[in-house]
Amino acid sequence: MSPYSSCTVLFASETGNARECAFVLSRTLSHSLACGVAPYALSDDAFTLSSLGLASAGGQRRSLVILCVSTCGQGEIPRHARAFWTRLLHKAWTMGEACATVDMAVFGLGDSSYPGFNVAAKKMRRRLLQLGAKEITPPVMADERAVGGFESALVDTFLPALIDVLKPSSSSTAATTADDGKLVNLGALPYQLEPCPGNDDDVVMNDDDLTTAEAQMEARRAAYLVELAERACVGMEAPVPPRGFVKTNQDGAQEPSAFDPRVATLVACAPLTADGYDRPVLSVSLSTTAETSGEAAASVELHRSNSMAAACLAARAAANVPLTFEAGDSIAIVPTQPDGAARRFLAALQVSPHLRVRVVPTALDVGNDGAAADACAAPVRAIDLINGAVDCHGGEPRRAWYEALLEAGTRAKVAGAEDESLERELDTLRHFLSREGVSARREYGSDEGRTCVEVLEEFKACARNLSLDRAVACAPRLRPRLFSAASAPDLASGRVELCVAIHTWGTPFGRKRTGLCSRYISHATIGSKVLCWRECGDLVLPEMNSASSPPPPPVVLVGPGTGVAPFRAMVQSRLARAASPSSDMVASAPGGSSRCVVFLGNRHVTKDFLYGDEWIALARSGRADVHACFSRSPCAPGEASAFLGGSIARRCNTALRDQGALVWDALSTHLGSCFVCGSASTGMTRDVGEALVRVAMEHGGMSDEEARKWLRTLELARRFVVEAY
Repeated sequence: MSPYSSCTVLFASETGNARECAFVLSRTLSHSLACGVAPYALSDDAFTLSSLGLASAGGQRRSLVILCVSTCGQGEIPRHARAFWTRLLHKAWTMGEACATVDMAVFGLGDSSYPGFNVAAKKMRRRLLQLGAKEITPPVMADERAVGGFESALVDTFLPALIDVLKPSSSSTAATTADDGKLVNLGALPYQLEPCPGNDDDVVMNDDDLTTAEAQMEARRAAYLVELAERACVGMEAPVPPRGFVKTNQDGAQEPSAFDPRVATLVACAPLTADGYDRPVLSVSLSTTAETSGEAAASVELHRSNSMAAACLAARAAANVPLTFEAGDSIAIVPTQPDGAARRFLAALQVSPHLRVRVVPTALDVGNDGAAADACAAPVRAIDLINGAVDCHGGEPRRAWYEALLEAGTRAKVAGAEDESLERELDTLRHFLSREGVSARREYGSDEGRTCVEVLEEFKACARNLSLDRAVACAPRLRPRLFSAASAPDLASGRVELCVAIHTWGTPFGRKRTGLCSRYISHATIGSKVLCWRECGDLVLPEMNSASSPPPPPVVLVGPGTGVAPFRAMVQSRLARAASPSSDMVASAPGGSSRCVVFLGNRHVTKDFLYGDEWIALARSGRADVHACFSRSPCAPGEASAFLGGSIARRCNTALRDQGALVWDALSTHLGSCFVCGSASTGMTRDVGEALVRVAMEHGGMSDEEARKWLRTLELARRFVVEAY
């Protein structure tokens, strides 16, 4: 008899990694312990609270809770778990007693290049220990940058330790590793793909029957159905359904979202870097008005096709909902996959691209959910399912992908298949999934940038035995790419500008790779349709949080590389407000309270000075304090050296200290804010924080400890905000 009344895996996930780990924990522990272990999203509901003993009357047997927590932003709790975290901090809970009947184990997911490495998991663990929970294994704080990433930490460290404690007499080998002839246990699927009866040719659409926008929307509908089913399995709130796809969702004021995006039009695309530069950056302009995107004109023709996307596009065009955003927000883009990638995926599985299937959630009663029933009733084509839900080009196949292939191949062998290539493939997969093969799998997969399609084609014998639903469930999910808006909102034109770096790299074996969205943007032509929506950002100008009219405080903006994008939008927005007749802002006054102090980080003044002419003009006019830093080449005489950093090559953190008096006056005297945006992998965000500590010590007369407390106070007040990528 188990000593626990329940065993639950609770997760907090921002991008899906912690959710993926929760599924691995659930199926492995269910198999090893011969009991049901359910994954569930941390939320402020009765199930979560009862799992942690916070809604029980006491006296019951102990419960086991395994926490799987990602960290986002500046050490913040993922969004869906923030209400729970607020509830957990409530003073009503008795210290040392509220969770006294709970045993727990904590697995954190983080990236050591970020300043708040695994802070969310550490905070959650510390609070539960304060409330009396007992820890049965040492916490594991996984680092995505370590060899094998978080998957290796989960399967090779956390799971064996957990199983050793819960089942000491058993082997601690993860249940997903198969010996010869032993089936791999991958657990139940969150949905089933049911072929539609007949798959009649007269209702099967060819690709030529669909406009580009229509095909993109069909793919988003398929992605919505997969996300709906996966969220239902873990108790998460259902996503907003696509407009026009469900009878219960016809709100004309609905804002564009992940599965109900705006169809924008690419109207301009120009390089921001010098010709031949090895790190090209593009300025991309999108028009989001219905008239220029062609939605209104196309809606009549769309109704003639047999596509449900027609209804979505027509409803969106009729509502004419603008894509509204503020400076500091991000624009999410769904990249279109390369031609033929989805077809290659299906060919490896020996599935027709025109196969029509219904996505049937296994944990959702669609009969009691009108929106879900409407959405699930209509079939989708296999080609749309792959194009919408699977990242065939840019997503790194995770461990589950190799496990699915091993399971399929093992089942074929158990069924009597005799194939030399099958046996060779199974041997390779077993090695990849063993503890000794972690480095080999990383070298084969992520180091070489291999896609899930390429893996399918190289493990052909296993792939042809892999079911479509299992393949979709285990393949890397197609995620939107976020780009900070690089222009201030302009509802009159309906345009938004983006600053897009084209990411290319070479692999150890000399293969040239390009990121999925980089390829999509760089190959797009003027007039191309782009699915997009707004994602609220962490960078918010102080005046946006105040209804009062006094001049807003100054802002110190630190934006190396493409991190300059949101600050270009912020400066434009603030200058536009200052130019308004009703504004009290005086942005151009030297030392004024509303000034913008901008630090730009670039490599070469002549090659990658992004929006350089604009910054020079702003600096010359006195409307902003601009300090440009060039790490690889100093300014030549006469090249903006008078006001853009002189002739010394340096970085943003050095410039912050050089301009310490100005920075201290803005942040301390005038109670301003400091916003930082840039790459976390370079250590820039940590360096900027250290520079601000030195500024406080040198110009504020503080000790090191006092300066760090001051910076932490700014952070808690949202006056020091870092957005790293």
